[in-house]
Amino acid sequence: MARALRIQYEGAMYHVTARGNDGRKIFLGKRDYDKFKEYLGEAKEKYRFLLNAYVLMTNHYHLVVETPQKNLSRIMHYLNSSYTTYTNIKRNRSGHLFQGRYKAIVVDKDSYLLELSRYLHLNPVRAKMVENRKNTLIAATNHSYPAARRVSSTLAPSLGCSQKVKNRQDDVTRLLLKATWEKSLKIP
Repeated sequence: MARALRIQYEGAMYHVTARGNDGRKIFLGKRDYDKFKEYLGEAKEKYRFLLNAYVLMTNHYHLVVETPQKNLSRIMHYLNSSYTTYTNIKRNRSGHLFQGRYKAIVVDKDSYLLELSRYLHLNPVRAKMVENRKNTLIAATNHSYPAARRVSSTLAPSLGCSQKVKNRQDDVTRLLLKATWEKSLKIP
């Protein structure tokens, strides 16, 4: 049976995720997180997409990206193949790092975007990678913890986009973080 075609169009927003083969870890230490973020920054420069949020867990990652161009497949090919090559060389291994293809869900409603942001920011808390929501909030705002992050200024360089686009990205990030934490405080 043939693979389903990817939905790609200009201006789309996606929730993208990829998991380690057999649920294995894809990040073993700080250097691995840093290298992945380096590849993410290179992909942003090369393919000119907007990174609204991301979280790096030990065995998977989530991205919320907007693609001004119709190029999600190229972005993900670059990111996953670069990181897999790095990992294989570092660990003296070969083969797949990720389980199957990445998953990409089109984010087409504001309500889904808010729930997605909440899920991403609370994921490290639920996985006990941080002690509590307060630590995750601090981490999400000061970029000190690899598993709980929002848009990093080092990954959001000027892309030659109009100021209006840059301001929109800042507004989206600010609103997502605010709504996520206001709602998360109501969780029992």
